[in-house]
Amino acid sequence: MNKKETFFDFKTMFAIALVSVIWFFWQQHLVKKYPENYKNKVSGQSAKKEVAKNNVTPLQDKNLNNQKINNKKAFVKKEKLFFVESKNLSFYISSNGMAVKKISLHKYKDKKNKDIIIGDKDSLFFSSFLYDNENLYFDIKKIKKNQWVGSAFFNGISIKKFIKLNSQNYSIDVSIKIKSTNKAINSISMYTESTLDKETSSFDQFGDSKKIFISNLETKSRWGFSKEDLLEETQNSNKVVSGINVVSLGSRYFTAAFIEKSDLLPNLNVQVLEKQNKAKLVLSYIIPNNKRSLELKYISYFGPKSNAFFSNVDKRLSDTIDFGFFDGTASFILKLLEWIFSFVKNWGVAIILLTVLVRLVLLPINILSFKSMKSMQVVQPKIKALRQKYKDDKVKLNQEMMSLMKNNKVNPLSGCLPMFLQMPIFFALFQVLGESVELYQSPFIFWITDLSLKDPFYLFPVLSGLTIFLQQKMTPSNLEPAQAKIMLMMPIVFTFFMFGLPSGLTLYMFVNSGLGLLQQYYFVKVKA
Repeated sequence: MNKKETFFDFKTMFAIALVSVIWFFWQQHLVKKYPENYKNKVSGQSAKKEVAKNNVTPLQDKNLNNQKINNKKAFVKKEKLFFVESKNLSFYISSNGMAVKKISLHKYKDKKNKDIIIGDKDSLFFSSFLYDNENLYFDIKKIKKNQWVGSAFFNGISIKKFIKLNSQNYSIDVSIKIKSTNKAINSISMYTESTLDKETSSFDQFGDSKKIFISNLETKSRWGFSKEDLLEETQNSNKVVSGINVVSLGSRYFTAAFIEKSDLLPNLNVQVLEKQNKAKLVLSYIIPNNKRSLELKYISYFGPKSNAFFSNVDKRLSDTIDFGFFDGTASFILKLLEWIFSFVKNWGVAIILLTVLVRLVLLPINILSFKSMKSMQVVQPKIKALRQKYKDDKVKLNQEMMSLMKNNKVNPLSGCLPMFLQMPIFFALFQVLGESVELYQSPFIFWITDLSLKDPFYLFPVLSGLTIFLQQKMTPSNLEPAQAKIMLMMPIVFTFFMFGLPSGLTLYMFVNSGLGLLQQYYFVKVKA
């Protein structure tokens, strides 16, 4: 048989699709291991796309456009801290800008079994200041349980800031009342700062790199929080986005977020401070019509990125969870997974049942695929004969092959259908199991004490590779030697790439490949 004239059959397409998946994971590995070789390519391309889609409207106020917080100017009075605590979290209210700092989540622990800390050690969240960059010192008093009020005065302007901690979730209600006795108020602002990430890695699905999420009246966007990313996004250290609804700075599982509740929407000014290796997110309200009094309201959220908590605070927060291209599919899968968990109370068992459910849904299509493969085997001798007969006339060969397929009711592409349908589900599950805080520190059985971490003994990756290999051996094959070698390498390559994945994801892969093996055995040995 002439190899150059080999028919582009199901197996070939299957191999190409698998190679594409491998290429995707290989890129992840390379960019994570050698970021210096990729960061310029990745951040440069993403920046151009982001700038185009953000549709940024620069502020007309020149003073605010060039507004920079004077980092050298210290607060006049010594900082006072007021401790606030609920069953979910604790933090300090600082007299400097009446900001929140040292936020600790009680129900989530780090690798050293200490409370998760939001932000840097001394970072201020939502520290208030006036348009002329004067730092505001607040005299703070407790008025009720978990309720505080602070008063600040500057140049005839009085500011009262109210903070109320919601003990049932991770949110803080904030209101600011501003009143001037002698002049109009131009603007009032607040800032959050954080240390920049060390390196750029656009493919780092399971690292703990920070991201900024921005939602305004026109668009939603996400920026990396490394120096390279932000310098690209902010066009060399300073960029303004108007009409902000939600802005958050978060890692994979946790976030600090701002949700606007006023009619007046602020503008976001992102500033890169290269020397300090920090970035500042400045939210500024431009006060219209020369007003001398105004009340602003917003919600601060410091906690896990979980729809279970977001739904009780503000549904717009759900956008801070990044499921990527397959967001719709991933969101549905997460809801389904949560529903299953509500019955079984074990996330590992929920993943297994979800995998079984997906297999059952795809079973009719898999049956059609198997029938198509059997039909292809029947006509394979005729295909070989046609290739030999019309080896010098490719047009006639294709016509005869199409006629042969039609007469025998064979569709060579139908065998690929289950694979293509499973690809969006696989990538959606990849995101769900890698980004869902629900799996964070959730145990399964025995050695799997945290489904968000990799399998410590690599048992699931090895078993997954083994079941894929056995499934290949059981599948009837008409592959040529080159194709057979590629297919033989697939289980080995997949096993290698699964070593670093969360155990929740490798559990899914093992169960899915195991069910595939049983299904293949039934089709080949029992139904044959």
